[in-house]
Amino acid sequence: MRINLCDMPGGTLRERQRAETRTLILDAALTLFDVNGYEHTTVEDIADAVGISSRTFFRYFDSKTALLFDHGPSRSSDLHVAKNSEMLAAIVARPAAETISEALMAVLRERLGQMFDSDGLKLRQLRVILAEPALRVQAQDSFHERRPDLAKAFALRLGQHPDDLAPRVLAAAFTEAIWIILERWAADGAAAERLPDLIDEAFAAVSAGLG
Repeated sequence: MRINLCDMPGGTLRERQRAETRTLILDAALTLFDVNGYEHTTVEDIADAVGISSRTFFRYFDSKTALLFDHGPSRSSDLHVAKNSEMLAAIVARPAAETISEALMAVLRERLGQMFDSDGLKLRQLRVILAEPALRVQAQDSFHERRPDLAKAFALRLGQHPDDLAPRVLAAAFTEAIWIILERWAADGAAAERLPDLIDEAFAAVSAGLG
């Protein structure tokens, strides 16, 4: 899907053109991954599909893997920090009467729904990752690196230090639960209306298991 530059808010024309090219590269790559498989698709294949050189490709993405993990020269690490901070702030801001499970569940229902509903590319990325064992391991490792941040949010709600046992154990349990939710959701067809039900089901299982 091409982006209409006139409809894109903010930034200079050059920045908007850069964003459009990045999206075109990513869309072409995901299409080739679907047709030929991730391992059998080269950077040269992707560049040819978009009508650019391999050198130009590397101005937008550091590697083929970066197409799936949103890393690259045009992707600021500050943006990732901001998004994580927004989610953690949302957890902390939930009503004090809610349990940690209820607070996180409410935030996930909103945030995950928005993420995958507004950007079909993210779902396509997820499916490619889950289909490749090596990419799946890499994604899990990256995903679990968020545990300390989640522990901080839980610690604030519990009135404890992030290094205390309870916030860290809860962060580990819920991080794994979120990953399993995404795996099951993608495997079941990734219907938008199914995601909230899976979140509820998974969190109910965690709560029941913890007693």
